Amino acid sequence: ALTSIYCYAESVPEADRYAFYNAPSDMVIYVPEQSIYAYKIASPWKKYTIMVMPYFVIVASNPEDAGIITGAGAYAINDTVTLTVTANEGYKFINWTENDSVISEVAEYTFVVENDREFVANFELLTYEVTTSVNDENFGAVTGADTYSHGEEVTLTATANEGYKFVNWTENDTVVSTEAEYTFTITGDRSLVANFVTLHEVIASVNDENFGSVAGVGIYGYGEEVTLTATANEGYKFVNWTENDTVVSTEAEYSFVITGDRSFVANFVSTESISELEASFKVYPNPVSDMLFIEAEIEVEEVAIFDVYGRQQNLSNSALSNSIDVSSLNNGIYF
Repeated sequence: ALTSIYCYAESVPEADRYAFYNAPSDMVIYVPEQSIYAYKIASPWKKYTIMVMPYFVIVASNPEDAGIITGAGAYAINDTVTLTVTANEGYKFINWTENDSVISEVAEYTFVVENDREFVANFELLTYEVTTSVNDENFGAVTGADTYSHGEEVTLTATANEGYKFVNWTENDTVVSTEAEYTFTITGDRSLVANFVTLHEVIASVNDENFGSVAGVGIYGYGEEVTLTATANEGYKFVNWTENDTVVSTEAEYSFVITGDRSFVANFVSTESISELEASFKVYPNPVSDMLFIEAEIEVEEVAIFDVYGRQQNLSNSALSNSIDVSSLNNGIYF
C-alpha cells in the first residue's frame, strides 16, 4: 500500500532489485531537483514515477487553538503560497514569526516557495475594561473595576453606606443583577451602575393592644412596596388605618409604595359596642340626595361625613338637629 517515497539523497542510493517488491506501480518517488534524471535511469527507481521533491510549508499557532490557519502543505519550487489566519473568539492576531524572527504583522502573508518554511502565528488574549459607578456616591461604594483578559471571571461588590440599601446592578439602564456581589465571565467591555436607595422606617401601633395586632413594620428601601396587615382579636373589629390622625385606609391589608418614614395606627373597636350603637339610631333615606335624617336613642354630640378616602366633608351640622343637608355632595359613597 506504499504510495510515495521522499528520497533526499542527491546521489542515487544503491538498492536491491527487490527493494520495492510488490509496491504499487503508480508509486511516486520524490527526489532533489538536480538529481531527477539520475533517478529516472537507475534501477530499481526508474520503474516508478520520479518527481521533483516538493517543499513543505508548516504552520503552528501560539497559543495552541488561538486561531485557524490555512495555506500549509507541500509546494513545488517557485509556487506562490498565501498563509491566512483567523483569530478565535477572545484572541487577537499579532504576527508571523520564523525561527523567532518576526516576518509579517499581516494576517494574510504571501511569499514564493524556495525551500522548506516553518512559521508560527502568534496571538494574544483580548483585554477588556470593566468600569463601575453608583447612582449617588453618598449612598455606597463598589469594588472590582479593572482590566481583565477574555474569559476571566469578574466579581463586582456593592457596599451600601449607613442609612442606604443596595437595589441592583444596571447596564445601559437594564437590570443585570439584584445581588450585591455580581460575578460574570468577561467577553467584552462592561460599564455597570450600582443603584442604592435610602432606607425608611415603617412604624405601626394599635389604638389598644388588647384589640388586635399589626404586621409589616420594618425598614424598607425607597420605592419598595409595603403591606401592613391588621388582625383583630376575638370580640373586636378593624376600623381603619390612620396617620397623623388622618384616615389613610379602611382595608385591614394596606399596601403602599414607601417614599419616606411612615407611622400608622391601626384602629379597632369592640364588635359588641358596635352592635349596641347600631341598634340605637337610624339614618335615612339611603340612598339620599338632599336631606339626611337621624333618629337616635342616645345623645349625639357631633355628626361628621367622610368620603371613601377618609376626607371629612365641610358640612354644617348640629347635635341638636336630626337632619343634615347633603345636596352639595358629589355622587358617591360616604360614611
